[in-house]
Amino acid sequence: MKKVLRYWKINTFILALAVATGLHFKNSAPGQLELVTNGKSQYVIVVAAGSPPQVQRAATLLQQYVEKMSGCRLPVTSTLTGENKGILIKEVDGLKYDGFRINTLSNGAISIEGGKSRGCIYGAVRILDKYLGCHLYSPRYKVIPTSKDLRLPLLREADSSVNSLRIVFTLNEFSDDADLLDWNRITNRFPPFADNYYCHTFTHRLLPPDSFYKTHPEYYALIGGQRVPDQLCMSNPDVVREVIKQMKKDIPLQPDRLYWSVSQADGPLYCRCPDCQKAIDEEKSVAGPIIRCVNQVAKEFPDKIISTLAYYYSLVPPAITTPRDNVQIMWCGGDLAAWGKIAKHIYVWDYVVDYFHYQCPYPSLFMAQPEVKDQVSKGANEFFIQGNIDYGMEFAELRLYLYSRIAWNPNVDVSATIDEFLKAYYGPAAPYIRKYIDRITDAYERTKDKKQLIINTPPSYYQDTYLTPALMEEYNTLFDQAEQAVKGQAVFAAHTHLARMPLNFAAMEIAKHNMYGPGGWWDASGTVRNKKLDDLFDDFYATLKKEGIRDINENAYHLDDYKKHTVFTTSNEAAIGNLAFHKKVTADSLPPERLHRYYSNDLSMLTDGARGDDATRNLFWLIWPDKEFNITVDLGETKKISSVDLGALWRSGPTIPPASVECFVSTKENKGFVSIGKQEWRYDQQKTGDSDWRYVYSFRTDTKARYVKLHIIRHDRAISGRKKGMPVQTFLDEIEVR
Repeated sequence: MKKVLRYWKINTFILALAVATGLHFKNSAPGQLELVTNGKSQYVIVVAAGSPPQVQRAATLLQQYVEKMSGCRLPVTSTLTGENKGILIKEVDGLKYDGFRINTLSNGAISIEGGKSRGCIYGAVRILDKYLGCHLYSPRYKVIPTSKDLRLPLLREADSSVNSLRIVFTLNEFSDDADLLDWNRITNRFPPFADNYYCHTFTHRLLPPDSFYKTHPEYYALIGGQRVPDQLCMSNPDVVREVIKQMKKDIPLQPDRLYWSVSQADGPLYCRCPDCQKAIDEEKSVAGPIIRCVNQVAKEFPDKIISTLAYYYSLVPPAITTPRDNVQIMWCGGDLAAWGKIAKHIYVWDYVVDYFHYQCPYPSLFMAQPEVKDQVSKGANEFFIQGNIDYGMEFAELRLYLYSRIAWNPNVDVSATIDEFLKAYYGPAAPYIRKYIDRITDAYERTKDKKQLIINTPPSYYQDTYLTPALMEEYNTLFDQAEQAVKGQAVFAAHTHLARMPLNFAAMEIAKHNMYGPGGWWDASGTVRNKKLDDLFDDFYATLKKEGIRDINENAYHLDDYKKHTVFTTSNEAAIGNLAFHKKVTADSLPPERLHRYYSNDLSMLTDGARGDDATRNLFWLIWPDKEFNITVDLGETKKISSVDLGALWRSGPTIPPASVECFVSTKENKGFVSIGKQEWRYDQQKTGDSDWRYVYSFRTDTKARYVKLHIIRHDRAISGRKKGMPVQTFLDEIEVR
């Protein structure tokens, strides 16, 4: 039986429990070790002088948590004397990766032996977690039993992982909590990767264009007949020399870091110069010149692991050149088995959440295990599971708990692991939340042939699969039951209510896609607002604000930005008085459907009364890659007009407003058009106003017309940002005629 003593808040919730179980009672049973009795102990922690940092860390964890539980601070010493019993911690050879052994010796001493990386730490944590009941679930929720008497059974246990490196991507409080990471047997990226050397290092770290492009344009990729500073020319021997030169400066500054990335910049561009093209042809892969370059770097630093990407255009392994033994392939897609045949270090980058919509219900909990098992079978032995674990991500705490255990043991019982966490974190609400997880997972499995989960997709994409109105009602009923079950239990109630917020988010976002009509923010006329959605938003905003949640997606999109954009987008200003509202739109060039994978390329989106915001660029905006095209609105009948407005998305790089828009009007179809003005947008224009993500081409007139035609000419290529040199695309939203 467990009795709650107290809980307090010091930036975190710590639930202190007195556990009257076989772990904690005053009188020892046969075969048990008296670790602490009445707040005192015969045990000392023995760490040899000069022991590695992981041994010191293991000793510190044991000392700190035993003191938190019992009030007894076990001394840390390098020698064992007198009647003391020892907890002996040492790093040993022969244990795989982060493996550990914990044993009770014949004299009552406890032995913790660990492999070369973090095995000692994980052995100490195993004792604290499994045998003493200390469970860390999140930075703010830690279960720490308290008792003046701590007992341990006789210990004989060993464990290791098939994977040498396991990183579940955490953020903010989660990544700052070293104890939490150790409890889950994972690390941050830094270390073991060197700071500023994780990936995409070619131009942001090794040869930054600001330092080299002006004097050495030949260091950079030849694309379309010009040197583009977005990528490097991999066949240029001077590039290799400069990379090595920079790393010889940087490595001594971080001598303990093992992994150093020498990898392509983000994006689809790569060098097409004759030498690079020759290497590509010989290797039958764009990765060919990259691996040739990276191998030369790796030869210079044999005691480091040089990491490079199999990503975007470099997914296919080279046909001739094989990576050196100290080269790591950071695999992001393509033929993993082929890479596994030629590379010693395969670091898999797994995508498991919705990065652009942290709060989107995303039934991927059961997907990670089969992926990891398959990847291990093909040669992968290092994992980066990009869970973006942070408060605000759907089921963030559960995902950390689950993904870290899958990374350690790909054969773990996923269902039992989920149940174990839910019971501890949600208390009496756990059965209902499990039913919700099973129901939404089943709904997805039944409809995945129609629509697969795709990272970055908004909830409205799934409104006809696993987020239908009927299913949303079922899900909310389960959460009604879950919240009722924990009513009056503050900690569990807070956890449960936060877990419900993705349903609020889904309802709000789906309603944005269907702005006017049943389930939308407004009735069909645009005059009566759906107050239930306002209530959902108020609850969503207040709950996340109370929990200190700031980020809504991985692009530093904040909760307050979401509020601003939601207020803007759900306004009916684009409908009321707009003569083009729900009117027919035609274009001489349709936006390609491939650019609208989340939705259709329906031209009616331009007159649907919903202005695009900066967060939902795939929801309201139509995208044209064409250099020049025309859009025409039929107002249905000739009407007196005084203004025409066209919105365009204004971000950076290739997402910029058109170079010019000219507006024509006519009373007749396809003829008699008269210009009422032309406006240009220049790169040096400054953003103004609250809705600074949106540039509006505005034309004033005093005439009669039925047809409004907009002639649009875009800029050629981006001249700034990390996608400099890429072709510009035009994002357009609402056409408003008044």
